[in-house]
Amino acid sequence: MGTEWIETTVGDFCPFHYGKGLPERNRIPGPYPVFGSNGQVGSHYQPFVNEPGIIIGRKGTVGAVHFSKLPFCPIDTTFYVVSADYRDLRFTYYLLKSLGLDRMNADSAVPGLNREAAHKRKILVPPLSTQRAIAHILGTLDDKIELNRRMNETLEAVAQALFKSWFVDFDPVVVNAIKAGTPLPEKFAKRAAHYRENPDALGLPEHILRLFPDRFQESELGPIPKGWEVVRFNKIAYAKQGKYLSKRKISDRVTGEYVYPVWGGNGIRGYTNEKLYEERIVALTCRGSNCGRVDTTKSPAWISNIAFACLPRYGSVNFLYIYFKHISFKSCITGSAQPQITFANLRNKLMEHPIAPNIIELFSRLVEPLFREIVLRNQEKNTIDILRNTLLPKLISAELRVPDVEKILEDVL
Repeated sequence: MGTEWIETTVGDFCPFHYGKGLPERNRIPGPYPVFGSNGQVGSHYQPFVNEPGIIIGRKGTVGAVHFSKLPFCPIDTTFYVVSADYRDLRFTYYLLKSLGLDRMNADSAVPGLNREAAHKRKILVPPLSTQRAIAHILGTLDDKIELNRRMNETLEAVAQALFKSWFVDFDPVVVNAIKAGTPLPEKFAKRAAHYRENPDALGLPEHILRLFPDRFQESELGPIPKGWEVVRFNKIAYAKQGKYLSKRKISDRVTGEYVYPVWGGNGIRGYTNEKLYEERIVALTCRGSNCGRVDTTKSPAWISNIAFACLPRYGSVNFLYIYFKHISFKSCITGSAQPQITFANLRNKLMEHPIAPNIIELFSRLVEPLFREIVLRNQEKNTIDILRNTLLPKLISAELRVPDVEKILEDVL
């Protein structure tokens, strides 16, 4: 270790300040993020802290560390840290993430992080120039991860928009009906007016348009394309409940060994070294406050016992995922103290959008390249995650020198 690094404490280097109460009823949505112990929980029209900062979970999600690039509002379940001229704020963020503050739970009944105990933690701190270099290295990796996340959101949004056009708004059927002169139900009057004024707005080639009918029929859901079906869940998908996995088998971050995401009620809850499903599946939360949440795995994964693993009877997993994202499963939920979706309720659920197998197959083929790109970007994200999580403790402890790591990044990025 270089002699320029000094030993100090968290309290001397980056003292924690208490957050301030801001109940949801008092928030006026605006440009400034509101942070709770588990991350951003809303927004407000004015900030409590007038500069970027670090937020640390004090109650609830103890020791979780978040970074705000904007002025922000840390609520009273948090601590926060702001900048100082002797330390780099982004370096401080990575330093705090490396300390395992989530394991400093001072209250077994109500999880809590004791500020005095956290302040006593001994740490090693390099000169400001080295802090900035370390922050740049780790920040570059985080920026790449964030770029991949945003790109994946954009790619999925394209698939969502195509689904809505075909299976919700029935745009190709409206266009065909206009061309054929067949009557249109009143609910499609605005869309019909749009396409009469802009006949080429849909942009579909003729060979695809010909696959859609040119008229509507009545159904339990109201007007639907002629020849399409209104179906129940069991007609379109299989569902199997996931399995329980002990907390001691779950890591909160991806590593060289713990690479398989564990899907729970609120998305990925950690990583494990076991996989329950090799193929991609759709995960539907079936217990707890997030009942009805829909996710899709992008790699081999473990599905926990509070979610159903769903596979399609028609088309691809990509179609099923997008289809489910347009469905409300609230009618399947029973129980107030412990909300849940039972197999019986799910099997019999009337789906809210009709289907046509040939159109499903076409949709699946068209969105396949989008989801292939999403999977590749997710794989790259996991690789960068592992690299960042490996480098972070080694850089923070001076086990690795900045010049050596910069050479590694040149080769990787």
